Amino acid sequence: MGTATISYTIPPASDGVPPNTRVDVTLNLTYSDTLNADGSYTVTNATGTYKVGSTTYNIIGVVDPASAAGLAEGSDNHFWPAGNGPSGAYVNFNGINFVTDNPTANGNQAVSGYSGPNVDFYYDAGRSSYFQDTRTGGNFNAAQSVSITITCFAAGTLIRTPRGDVAIETLRAGDVVLTAEGEERPIAWIGHRIVDCAPRARPRDAWPVRIAAGAFAENRPERDLYVSPAHALCVDFLGEVLVYADELVNGATIARVPTDVVDYWHIELESHDILIANGMPAESYSATGERGSFSESFGAVRVERLAASDFCRPFASNVVVAAMRLQLERRAEQLGYARDFDADLRLVADGVEYLPLLAGDSAVFLFPKAAQDIRLRCASFTPADIRFDRDARPLGLSILGLSVSDGRSAFPIALDDARLAPCLHPVEASDAADRRWTIGEETGLPSSLFDTLAGAHVALTISFDASAQRGWKAPAETNAPARPRLYAVRSEALDSRAA
Repeated sequence: MGTATISYTIPPASDGVPPNTRVDVTLNLTYSDTLNADGSYTVTNATGTYKVGSTTYNIIGVVDPASAAGLAEGSDNHFWPAGNGPSGAYVNFNGINFVTDNPTANGNQAVSGYSGPNVDFYYDAGRSSYFQDTRTGGNFNAAQSVSITITCFAAGTLIRTPRGDVAIETLRAGDVVLTAEGEERPIAWIGHRIVDCAPRARPRDAWPVRIAAGAFAENRPERDLYVSPAHALCVDFLGEVLVYADELVNGATIARVPTDVVDYWHIELESHDILIANGMPAESYSATGERGSFSESFGAVRVERLAASDFCRPFASNVVVAAMRLQLERRAEQLGYARDFDADLRLVADGVEYLPLLAGDSAVFLFPKAAQDIRLRCASFTPADIRFDRDARPLGLSILGLSVSDGRSAFPIALDDARLAPCLHPVEASDAADRRWTIGEETGLPSSLFDTLAGAHVALTISFDASAQRGWKAPAETNAPARPRLYAVRSEALDSRAA
C-alpha cells in the first residue's frame, strides 16, 4: 500500500476557531493500490493526532460517511496521484473523514456509526491550498506539509549487472542485473519521472538524500549515492534489514540535498530484491501504490500490491534504527566530521552590526536605545536535517530567557510576551526550562521592548541553550581556526556611538 503524511495548522481566531485556540493535525494515511474508476486511490486507514488547544486526541481510522450510512461508497477518502486530480491538482485528498478516540468531543459530522472531523484537502503546484474542517466550521488556508512515499534512485546511479556497473537511465526492461546475493535477474519494469521540487509547499520532501562514499563502511557506498527519502537501503546490522534513507539523515554523511529539479528512476524485478547501487545494497522497486506518479514507465506492470511478507528483508525496528544512527554518527566522526554547536550570534541595529559578550550560555549586546530596526542574527538549521524528525522549521536560537537594562534598572521580558509573537516560534514547555526558538537566521525585535529604559543605550541579555547541536562541520572545516568565544563590540559600532 502507499503511504502519505499531511500536517496542517488552523491558527487561532481563524474562521470558526475560538480565539486563542490553535488546531494542529497530523494524518498518517495508507491508501490502496487499486485504481478507482475516477483515477483515484482509496484511503484505507489513518493514524496520528488531532490537537485542539491543549487537548490532544488520537486518530484511530477513517470511514466513508456514505458507506457508514448504508449507501454506495462516495468520493470521500480518495487520493489522486500527481497530475491526475481534479482541475490538474498536483495532490488532492478529497474529504478525508477521520475518527478520533473521543469523537463526541470534536466531531460534528454524524452519520450512522460515525462521528468525527472531516477535512477536504487540496494542494497544487502553485502552492495554493484549501482546507475545510467541520470540527471548527470554516474554510482555511493553513500551514501545511505533504509527504508522499517516493522510492527512487537519482539519474547517474550505477546499478551492478553481469557486464559491470551501468547507469540506471541506460537500462531497459529485459536487461539483467545482479542482486546482492549474486543472482542474475531480468528487469520487469522501469519507472521514470522528473520531479520539480521548487513549487512544492515542502520541497524537502522530494529532495534526494545523499549517502556519502564510505558512510557505512569502506566502499559502502563506493561513491556518493543519491536516492529519494523513502528509498530503502539494505544494512547488515545484526542481520540484514531494510531502512528508509530519511530515517538515517544526520546532516553529515547522510544528508538532504536541496535542489530545484531531480531526475528519478526505479527498476522492478519479478519480485522484491536487493540491488547493488554505487556499491551499496538497496531495494528494487516495491509495488506500494505510487506507480501512477511516474510520468514514464517501461515494461510489464505488476498489478498486485506487495504485502509485508513480499518484501525480501524485514524492515528495521525503531530500536534498531536508533542504534544504527549512533553507529553512523561515530563513523562520521572517524571520517573527520565534527558536531557544530556554534550559533554565530550577532545583532544589527539600524544597519550597524554588534557582536555579543559571550559567557557560556549567555550573551549581552550593547546598542543605542534610539535604534528602530533591530535584528538578531544567527546560524539557522532545520532539525529534520540532522536527525529523523518531522520538524522542518527553520530554527535559529533556543532562547531560555531575556532581560534588558539601561545600566541602572533591569527588566525581564517574559518568553510569552505578546510583542514577541511575530518574531519567535511558540513557547515550548519543558520540565527543565521553557524555551522559544527564533525563526530562521534573522529575527526582528520590536523597539517597544526597550521603551521602559531611561538611558541612551540598551544592554540586552539573552540566555540560550548552547548545547543544541546545529549540524556538522565537514572534514575541511574541522581544522579551520575556531571562532573566538568572547567578543567586543565592533569598531564600526563604536564609531557610530561616538558620532
